[in-house]
Amino acid sequence: MSNYKETEKLRDSRRTKRKLYDAVGDILKTEGYSGLGPNNIARYADVHKKLIYRYFVGPQELIESYILEKDYWTKSYKRLPEILEANRHDFGRNLAGNMLAENLEYFSDSPELQNIILWEINGKSQMMSKIARFRESIKSELFELTDPYFEGSSVNFRAIEAVLISGINYLVLHSKNSDSNFCDLDVRKESDRREVVKALKQLVGWAFDAADKNG
Repeated sequence: MSNYKETEKLRDSRRTKRKLYDAVGDILKTEGYSGLGPNNIARYADVHKKLIYRYFVGPQELIESYILEKDYWTKSYKRLPEILEANRHDFGRNLAGNMLAENLEYFSDSPELQNIILWEINGKSQMMSKIARFRESIKSELFELTDPYFEGSSVNFRAIEAVLISGINYLVLHSKNSDSNFCDLDVRKESDRREVVKALKQLVGWAFDAADKNG
């Protein structure tokens, strides 16, 4: 009987945490980061506010946990050793193109993540700065694959990735917040997204080819 009660208690805690996570996501979708107060989170989750403090240190830890679970780069952290090992054979050439393509698709389909990036850009937040540093530490580990290939060449692949990733973010946010195309492209359209994915992979390939010629 005791084991049954403990199991049910664990299930209840998991269900409540999931409801709180989902509430954070729903608020980010509909109201943006300004709506992430404890009272509003509890209202969206349909639970008492005190449960936020039972399962988390406070709203900030809940929000941070949600973002780390949702962010394209941070959610791959647990699989990082496996990813690195599987892509050493070509110095991460295919991985780089594929991750950029996945990032575009993932970011395009996630209004809550779009609002998270806007929060990171617009608001000075210690929590968001901490998450940004963690995200960059993951990218640094991924660059360990590509750095040896570009060493001694005139190609700075980190700079190229910076331009491409920031370009993805801008294209998606522009399509969300503006009623106009960018370079005659609208990444809300699947056909235009496919063209951008094609360009991303081409640019990665050209960077590797240029380093090979320079070498």
